Amino acid sequence: MLRFSRVAMAALGVAAVALSAAPAAGKAPSAEALALGEALGKMKANAAPGEVYTIWNGFCKAHFGAENEPLVYKLYGDKLAEMAGGEWTHVSLSSACVAWETNLPATSWVEYGPTEACKQATAKTERPFYIHVHYLKDLPTGKPTYLRRVSVDERGNRIASPVRKVVPACPPGAVLLPGKLAGPPYVLDKAGATYVLTADVNAKRRALEITADGITLDLNGHTVTYHNETLPEELFTNEWTSHETHGAEGVRDMGHGGLTLLNGLIREGPGKNSGNKESTGFIPVYLRGAGKFHVAGVSVDYWTGQNTGMRIRGATDDVEIHHCVFLDRGCRIRNRHGAAVRAVSFLGSTGANYRVHHNLVKRTRQMGILGPHVLAHNELYTDSWSVNSFSLAVYNENGVAHHNRVFGTGVNVQGFGWAKKNAEYHHNLIHLQGIATGKNRGKEGWGDQDSLNGFRVTNYGKGGQKRDNLLYHDNVIVIRCRGGSQARGTEFFSDETITDLVCRDNTIKVVAEDDKTAQVACVVTHGQPAKADTALPVWYRNCTLIANLCHVRFGDYYGKGSNHHFVNCEFVREGDDPRYHAFIVDGAYWSKRHVLLDCTFGPGVKWDDVLWKRTGRSSFYSVKWTLDLTTTPGAAVTVKDKDGAVEFEGKADAKGKAAIPLTQCVMRMPPKVKLPTDKHVKDMKTPHTVTVAAGGKTASKAVEMTGKQSLEVRP
Repeated sequence: MLRFSRVAMAALGVAAVALSAAPAAGKAPSAEALALGEALGKMKANAAPGEVYTIWNGFCKAHFGAENEPLVYKLYGDKLAEMAGGEWTHVSLSSACVAWETNLPATSWVEYGPTEACKQATAKTERPFYIHVHYLKDLPTGKPTYLRRVSVDERGNRIASPVRKVVPACPPGAVLLPGKLAGPPYVLDKAGATYVLTADVNAKRRALEITADGITLDLNGHTVTYHNETLPEELFTNEWTSHETHGAEGVRDMGHGGLTLLNGLIREGPGKNSGNKESTGFIPVYLRGAGKFHVAGVSVDYWTGQNTGMRIRGATDDVEIHHCVFLDRGCRIRNRHGAAVRAVSFLGSTGANYRVHHNLVKRTRQMGILGPHVLAHNELYTDSWSVNSFSLAVYNENGVAHHNRVFGTGVNVQGFGWAKKNAEYHHNLIHLQGIATGKNRGKEGWGDQDSLNGFRVTNYGKGGQKRDNLLYHDNVIVIRCRGGSQARGTEFFSDETITDLVCRDNTIKVVAEDDKTAQVACVVTHGQPAKADTALPVWYRNCTLIANLCHVRFGDYYGKGSNHHFVNCEFVREGDDPRYHAFIVDGAYWSKRHVLLDCTFGPGVKWDDVLWKRTGRSSFYSVKWTLDLTTTPGAAVTVKDKDGAVEFEGKADAKGKAAIPLTQCVMRMPPKVKLPTDKHVKDMKTPHTVTVAAGGKTASKAVEMTGKQSLEVRP
């Protein structure tokens, strides 16, 4: 069953709901939805920006949302509500930015006007979102405007906020743009000043440049269009300085702290130049060597090759980005490595306190938001055009990602990238839909294409990279695949240098929706086969794994991990696909030391249902159950298996209790059998003999460990 507690549900800002062990099947995709997936898969990199987003928007409406995946209702409740802490409003000279968050996806708008009747309205959003950002423009300065936030969920349920009064006003001492300032580009050079835009800006190249500290730039609901002309290619003589010198940005700040950027749209024009391989050159917002800055209520729209929505390079301390909207309408990726193509990119940043929250990324062609210390309440849609499209990733150390919602499809989507040390991921939703892209998006040749992956931790080559204290809890992952696409709910790497990697209280659902699709599993255990005997454990505790083809794949062609432990996990089968196996051992090497401890197996699921597909004969997994022993406090305890081998030695605690995991059997591949095979050998280890000793006395009892047992033995 879903394992969100009432406390956890309260933390989400919605009422607790009854949770059921029955899997939520979700509705099959319609013919229109399948056609949109096919159109997206056939799209070419040179597609026009308008076409790209039209197809993408249709695909998202058809495949995502609570109506397409009932687990969303189980997570967030079925009654639409605004979420506490998600509302933000900024009032300017003649405009207002109004933003909020709902617990369920909803179409939204703002009703407003000079009276409480609120007869005017902003445009409705193009599809249901969780994060809502609207701009009220051309408001009368100095006069009241009344407004209310309106949200309508996928079932037609409407909620509206109480009417609120705002009064647009000019900030004291503000400098009005453009006023008498020459440009574009308009150079903002008055330290500590507030600049307020009074008209839209159209710039052939760069539009606005910050050259002093402590500046506030209020776009006042206006649109800044930059890169309206295509620059001569001979200007770009190298990969770095020429792009930075001659590029065209919407807003640029090179080394000045204290910027506040608010309330408006920054849009890339029809210029066709591409950024360098690091995506430098034609960025809507480029901040280099800046710190203590704040960006809120800003929307960016960009499309050219190798581009990024907001580039933050070498930031110092204290960065906050919230209630912004990012729309990437391009497809071309010159180089997927390094800085790559991202919605928000932190690069070379060593400062502290980077917070990115309540943002909406309507589409990104590769990466999403990478590098902040805190990622919270963001909503992101990834249309992957390259390998390693990481949707979200926190800073390398001491990062936390919570209450984010990730949606995606394409070549190779990763819901979350990993960190090196002390990272926590909780109460996130990952919903991915697999399609076939054929050769339309390019192929690298190593095979992992049209692959969708929820959480991932990878060590490369022979392993040895250090990862420590990575905790994933109370998340929901849903992946639906068709057209031969692939899915891994989690792909965690076991190694000698990966310590305390824990996946607990998560619900992972992975479903294949057609006969072409077979390489899907809730969990795929990754690792290096040379470390099979020494890799430290990866822990899965109290997780619910829902699948129609496979719950756990012990290794695949990308990684062959060992020593993954499933403790008190629930295995739920959906449907009756004849290809189903609870476990598959794969990867063409060996995969061993895996443990199933105190797990629950629903109807149609058996712990001995295993397909040995491509593997070595030393592969195995163990089925274990906990013996709850009651005896004399402090008594010495020894437990031997049926062959007389000692499986446990220790002492009872001060209350005479000991919880002892004991092996029922070890599952092995039969000798001299042709692969693949679903035959198996059960190496039985029970009954066990339990011996206790205290005060010079001993006592023994036998116990059959075919499930969790309680036993009392007193000397």
